Amino acid sequence: MKDGDRITIRDLSVHYETLEALIRVSMDIESGQLTLLVGPNGAGKTTLLGAISGLLYDRIKRKALFDEELGASGSIRLGGEEILHLPPHERVKRHIAHCPEKRGLLPEMTVLENLLLGAYLRRDREGIKQDLERNFVLFPQLKKLLQKEVGFLSGGEQQMVAIGRALMASPKYLLMDEPMAGLAPGYRTQLKEIIASLRDEGIGILLTEQNSKAVLEVGEKIYIIGRGTIAFEGSRDEVMSDEYILTTYFGI
Repeated sequence: MKDGDRITIRDLSVHYETLEALIRVSMDIESGQLTLLVGPNGAGKTTLLGAISGLLYDRIKRKALFDEELGASGSIRLGGEEILHLPPHERVKRHIAHCPEKRGLLPEMTVLENLLLGAYLRRDREGIKQDLERNFVLFPQLKKLLQKEVGFLSGGEQQMVAIGRALMASPKYLLMDEPMAGLAPGYRTQLKEIIASLRDEGIGILLTEQNSKAVLEVGEKIYIIGRGTIAFEGSRDEVMSDEYILTTYFGI
């Protein structure tokens, strides 16, 4: 596979003052592949996704709340280009989209306004229109809710808006942080099918999920992270043949 078909992370370390959040993490996110990142709360999953998408960029460049200094080292490359120190909008331009934990929607804005925020860097009106229609195919419920304020939607509907907003950036790589958290079973089933369809379209997906059992069947590559380090890397078949990993991390 060519370098342009993956995000390559090598020896990535992130620290908050003296706390090491990530320690020499190395992994690959392949196009057209669903990669699962599994681990307990506080293991570094959200930090890793933020480092890839650039959400940590401002905090790396300046002191954050309580004078907490955040630093990063190592390498994140896309198609041979180093992107670790690029700001978030430059990574969006390179077709990396992030669907964050707790969705990050603007509750007083409408569904349509939130969706269009995902296309704020784009100037191709026809392409934006096509991607909006594509969202309505993936999430038919949203078409009836376009003028409704997001704050009045159910959790499942809000998650659809959050994913739809990310898709409006026309991503080649999609980072999804706990997309099924708090969703009713029906929404989880629908979302799992949509995630698999996006992978089949050629989008490279990195997904974290507490209910990792629910997405194991659609994931091809699995990384297990603990205390900021990668403890396991392997295929779904390797996971399925390891009783300890199945029991400890997937509850099977």
